[in-house]
Amino acid sequence: PPFILPPLPSEDSPDATEAYVDPLKGLEQDAEVVQYADEGDGAVRMPRLQQLAVFAIPTLAIWLSSPLLSVIDTAVVGKVCSTAQLAALGPSTKMCDNIAYFASAIGAATTNLAADAFASGHPNKAHRIVGGSLTIALGLGFAIAVGLRMAATPLMTTMVGASSAAAIAPAAQYTAIRALGYPAALTTMVLQAAFLASKDATSPLIALPLVAGANLLGDLILVGPMKMGAAGAAFATIAAQFVNAAVLLVLWKRKVVKGRITAAAVSAAYDPAADPDTVTDKVDRRVRVMTVPSPQEAVTLAAFIAPMMLAIGARSYMGIAMAAAVASLGTVSLAAHQVVECLYWLFSPFGDAVSLSVQAFLPTLLKRSAVVSKRLQGLALRGAAALSVFAGASGAALLVGAPGLFTTSATVSAVLGQVAPLLGVSLVGYVITGALEGALLARRQLRLLAASHVFNTAVLAFGVRRVLAGGGGLRQLWSAMAMLNFARIAEFAWALRRAERQSDEAAAAEAEAIEAKRRTDEQQQHLVFAP
Repeated sequence: PPFILPPLPSEDSPDATEAYVDPLKGLEQDAEVVQYADEGDGAVRMPRLQQLAVFAIPTLAIWLSSPLLSVIDTAVVGKVCSTAQLAALGPSTKMCDNIAYFASAIGAATTNLAADAFASGHPNKAHRIVGGSLTIALGLGFAIAVGLRMAATPLMTTMVGASSAAAIAPAAQYTAIRALGYPAALTTMVLQAAFLASKDATSPLIALPLVAGANLLGDLILVGPMKMGAAGAAFATIAAQFVNAAVLLVLWKRKVVKGRITAAAVSAAYDPAADPDTVTDKVDRRVRVMTVPSPQEAVTLAAFIAPMMLAIGARSYMGIAMAAAVASLGTVSLAAHQVVECLYWLFSPFGDAVSLSVQAFLPTLLKRSAVVSKRLQGLALRGAAALSVFAGASGAALLVGAPGLFTTSATVSAVLGQVAPLLGVSLVGYVITGALEGALLARRQLRLLAASHVFNTAVLAFGVRRVLAGGGGLRQLWSAMAMLNFARIAEFAWALRRAERQSDEAAAAEAEAIEAKRRTDEQQQHLVFAP
């Protein structure tokens, strides 16, 4: 999921602070202890960089699963098929991936609301939230599948355009086939969110090698010997998506059953006549992974999803606008852009992982110490800077040193070499932005972020038009993307300083009010006990 917000306070929690997941729990032995005399709360513990990495690595692997499928498709199609088939993957994968990305708000809502229920000691409520989200995701997935299959040809005709007419038919075919995988894709998204909500980032990793293996095997058979081209890659991808959904469904049901058996066993312990096997069987039969959400639950999910749709929609449109602009440059540019963009989204989750780590750890520190909170933000920013160099260098190196992994065309390889430095710069900006965006999300600056994404999308759309009007090519378009990502660093840094200043002013006002009340109480006590 792109945004994982801190869990909201639960209405049935006796104390709002109890509804927050404490990600620092269990880290006391290894954490760095920082104590300030003016805090009055005792020791304030801040996680080390290694602990943030341990938390982020499994989540990074989960987020890599979706772009990994597109990279496998691109590599196999580029090696086996024509340039037109490779070019067809550009607009079609962009359309398919961005629709799924837009629907990822359901996963973000699931993570936060279920995490809140788990933290409040209500696992059954958390299971109902996940079950309701699964029902909504499955229904939405079927609706998207029907709509996208019907609209595949006109959408690809509009996006590809006459300049790359040879790519229209395979792009439409790929899109229509990929549409069949949305029920599985959205189900997987919700289940991954559910595991993260329960602080289990390792179970979804079990499915990752199976998914990648199924997709690669399907590509090698359908695209290779069977000569199905982009259509074969689409069938391999949806097969991998259904494998992923099936594995996660089995793992999630086992997790739910195990939790309820534990609770039932505690009750059965007070009944000597209770048979443990009977208790297990009853619990297993009663567990329903999917549930129909009540009207109140549906409203709660909708209220959480709504403010995120605008930001995610703006970012999705940004990618689609880029793909549509590149399509007007011809088949070679479109094929090269497909490779560059696949690598961009393959390495960008490094920034998302940093963002999630900040969102998980910062809220607890914000309630304890403003000073330590700023130190954590600085630590995350330094970690993001280091990761950004790795991500940028890796992406650029693949384009320069190994273009043969993605295409056999010398012309396309030459274009990839020209764009490689710009891909590296774009990734550096994106990953660093992740740390700042995570801090803003932890501070609940949702409206500001939504407005920022809308504004940035409008700026990029204007820049793309100017590039095309001036006769620019793929290099100029990726130059615009790189500049935009670095502009976002400055933009989010300003927004974070503004949020910190507001928080400091609010804390100072609260402290002043407490001090004024204390002086008033002392004066009243003096009057009461004065002789």
